[in-house]
Amino acid sequence: MVQIDKIIALFTLILLISFPVLAQEHSYSDSATEETSVVVEEGLPEAGEIPATENSIFAPWSQFPNLHPMVVHFPIVLLLLAVLSQFIGLFAYRKEMSWVTIFLLAGGFIGGLLAGLVFHPHTSELPENVQQIFETHEYYAYLTLWLAGTALVLKLISHFTMRKTWFEVIVFLVLGASALTVSLAGHLGSQMVFIEEVGPGGNYIEQQDE
Repeated sequence: MVQIDKIIALFTLILLISFPVLAQEHSYSDSATEETSVVVEEGLPEAGEIPATENSIFAPWSQFPNLHPMVVHFPIVLLLLAVLSQFIGLFAYRKEMSWVTIFLLAGGFIGGLLAGLVFHPHTSELPENVQQIFETHEYYAYLTLWLAGTALVLKLISHFTMRKTWFEVIVFLVLGASALTVSLAGHLGSQMVFIEEVGPGGNYIEQQDE
């Protein structure tokens, strides 16, 4: 029997290790830095002092042109973590890490299906250069799904039948390829949003059905 406590502990450890690695770098103004210093020195505000606790500032889902940006971050993180856990599993805690990789990979694959199929953004009237970026983004996104699905099947075969080191290396390589393609898709997605302004304010995006 697999020791559940070890699996949970390893899963948590990977999450903790990944936070500094996966965190994006942001540039802050001097005023933002000062505000951060005040928060650090004085501590978090009381519940009643938190802004918008009485009147919520969170917009309802129906006001978003598309929910793709809210969903797509989950498969990206899960697939990258799956690569990390698979790599660790090549050297230590092989049985426990194998379960962790399966959970992460399955979550990443299912999340990718939701982001790419269910919550896929429908664009309209894109400029020619932006259309090329969008099509390339979709290419890498769907390639990620194929690679992640293939890696999941291979991982299940390895976990339940073969359990050979060379086969685990193949799984790692396929997972690594999916991590590369999802990173490229993410880069182009960010490029469309922050440079080409596809999405903000509903630009070039068809409104979702309410």
